[in-house]
Amino acid sequence: MGKLMRAEFFRAFHNKIYIASIGVGLLICIWHFWENVYPLKDYVYTAQYPLSSFAKWLGGDNSSLQPVLYYLLVPILCALPYAGSYFSDIKTGYVKQVLIRSKKKDYLRSKYIMTFITGATVSAVPLALDFVLTGMVLPAVIPQSGTGIFGGAPKMLMADLFYTHPYCYLFLYLILDAVFFGLLTTIALLAAHLTENRFLVILMPFLCYLFIFSVSQMTGAVQLSPFGFLRPSQPVFSTWRIVAGELLLLVLGGGIFLYVSTKKEIL
Repeated sequence: MGKLMRAEFFRAFHNKIYIASIGVGLLICIWHFWENVYPLKDYVYTAQYPLSSFAKWLGGDNSSLQPVLYYLLVPILCALPYAGSYFSDIKTGYVKQVLIRSKKKDYLRSKYIMTFITGATVSAVPLALDFVLTGMVLPAVIPQSGTGIFGGAPKMLMADLFYTHPYCYLFLYLILDAVFFGLLTTIALLAAHLTENRFLVILMPFLCYLFIFSVSQMTGAVQLSPFGFLRPSQPVFSTWRIVAGELLLLVLGGGIFLYVSTKKEIL
């Protein structure tokens, strides 16, 4: 298992597509910083309440294009580097060489773990760096409700934490985003057994993400959409029951992948 993990780690992180995916996320964040944050460096105290990095970083901004673009594209960016590797291993015969030297269960587990990790890092790293950039220009003023500056509201998830310990709120939300997008990326592994098209396999996490968004918009149940509740500014208010339910469905998808792949001949 250890040798497999090292080999899959090298395949996942030592490739140009991974760097490009992280790079695209960073470019969106830098674009947002340059257009919406840096120009405010000389106007911090012109409002009734000082501008804060917690309100103006990409994850806290509800009024700019870049946060919408980032959270729309991130499922694709997460899947591009590695999510299609399982499908490619089967089609190219690489999996035969692996299974001669190791157990199938170990191979499948390492593939699932590394797919999760690549999705988690691609989604969270640009966001963390964006907040660091914003913090270099704007002060980390404690959020205050009723000022009209901060995107949150008392009924949002972890509202008390946001208004009392915003760094903890930010840290926990980055973890939530990383876990959700990491699990969402693993859906591509299950899709490898459902289609013969590698492009569709890689797009499957995005298609599931887009499907939930579309259904939530058509039915009016916007609280179901991860496109809304995964943004730290929470333009859409949801509940922990919904978030936990969707996470459990993604975990179930991973469990189905491991079960089906273990039983199915993949050579």
